[in-house]
Amino acid sequence: MNHPFPNIAIVGAGISGMGAAHLAYALGIPAFLSDAKPLKAKDKELLEQWGIGYEENGHSMDRLKAAAAVIKSPGIPHTSATIQALKNAGRIVLGEVDWAAQYTKAKLIGITGSNGKTTTATLCHHIIAAEKDAVLAGNVGQSLAGTLADRMQQGQPDPEVVVLELSSFQLDDVVQLKLDQGILTNITPDHLDRYEYDIRKYAASKMQLATYTTGHFIYC
Repeated sequence: MNHPFPNIAIVGAGISGMGAAHLAYALGIPAFLSDAKPLKAKDKELLEQWGIGYEENGHSMDRLKAAAAVIKSPGIPHTSATIQALKNAGRIVLGEVDWAAQYTKAKLIGITGSNGKTTTATLCHHIIAAEKDAVLAGNVGQSLAGTLADRMQQGQPDPEVVVLELSSFQLDDVVQLKLDQGILTNITPDHLDRYEYDIRKYAASKMQLATYTTGHFIYC
């Protein structure tokens, strides 16, 4: 299998970061995880089991800059000093969903919105799963990377359809994601502290879903 990035650095553990680490392990891609906070004992145990190096309570910038690409957890803002330094150094920084999507040929359905996105994503998955091998991932339940890694290790085939619940934070991390279908439930003020208390910037973040959708786009 050809990999777009021969090695990666992961900034931030959490569900997305650990999912990316798991997928890197399943694919045999060298990876290094860095978190500004202490790591959970269980996460350390898993990283050691997967043979993935890690650090906690800070970032070794030289090591992060040495990676072919940096996978960023959605909870870390692009304005953070670490992310800005990596971008200024010319490093590719992308989100876990964007990176993981390169390793599936499934039809991708992206769903976002200020309210109702979890209900909509869950319902869509329930309906589709009645006839196809479909998984639900993203901002609900498990990360896309973690879901794909689990299936690989269990010897399961690539899913036919992936229903992705996407937060505005995850949409902000997209570099090259292509969705087959997109659904935007609504836009109401939320997470404005992340967007300089400007509803227009928040709305623009949500509307990115239309840009990344190659097929039908539904705005409820």
